Amino acid sequence: MLKTRNVGFKISNKTILNQINLEFKSGKIYGLIGHNGSGKSSLIKILANQQKKYSGQVLLLDKNIKEYRAKDFAKKLAYLPQNLPDAADVSGFELVSMGRYAHQSGFLRDEKNDERIVLEALETTGTLKFKDQEVRTLSGGERSRLFLAMLLAQQSDFLLLDEPLAPLDISFQIEVMQLISRLGKELKKGVIIVIHDINLAATYCDYLIALKKGEVIFNADAKEIMNSERLAQIYGVKASIVPHPTQNRLAAVF
Repeated sequence: MLKTRNVGFKISNKTILNQINLEFKSGKIYGLIGHNGSGKSSLIKILANQQKKYSGQVLLLDKNIKEYRAKDFAKKLAYLPQNLPDAADVSGFELVSMGRYAHQSGFLRDEKNDERIVLEALETTGTLKFKDQEVRTLSGGERSRLFLAMLLAQQSDFLLLDEPLAPLDISFQIEVMQLISRLGKELKKGVIIVIHDINLAATYCDYLIALKKGEVIFNADAKEIMNSERLAQIYGVKASIVPHPTQNRLAAVF
């Protein structure tokens, strides 16, 4: 389990996060939602141990994340930033192999085991056909799935994704969310994703956590988000809630 205890964060005396208390479990998908500047990316960076200057505690398996050695932490939690690392000159296989770094010790490595895990991650994400292609030649959706494969190869319990859908067309957004949903349910990964599309969030996430001005104003089952007043409180605009034309669920129309 991943927990926050009274987490606060300031930049130049401006409060970005205030007294955040949350719990995240393996096998569940959590969507972080809210308007720009609400604190979502700051929170996910803190959870990923990428931001050190904050108050309170983040506990992973009841141990403060600041006490973990880098490789030990990476074995338990994998993080994909909003701005993806430059991987233009490597092949799909080489990119996904980078996820095995935490499991290697100096010059000691089990190459056969690493290769097996990398190939399994490629197959799980539907990217095996890209293993010999340079990443530069792939579409945005294909690259996103490769980076997810890299995180899978890391074999961590939690996957933290900061706006992975932002650069993608809608068809690729749906494809990536379907994959993320499958990873959570079939592989029992705890997934925390910063996401802006409320309809995709409500469809594919188990729980939604809404931030506003650095505070949690909603933390519940994703299905409960489809309420006009609630969405107006989160986003400051009124939405119409209508039945989805082809699926048994509600949809928000802004």
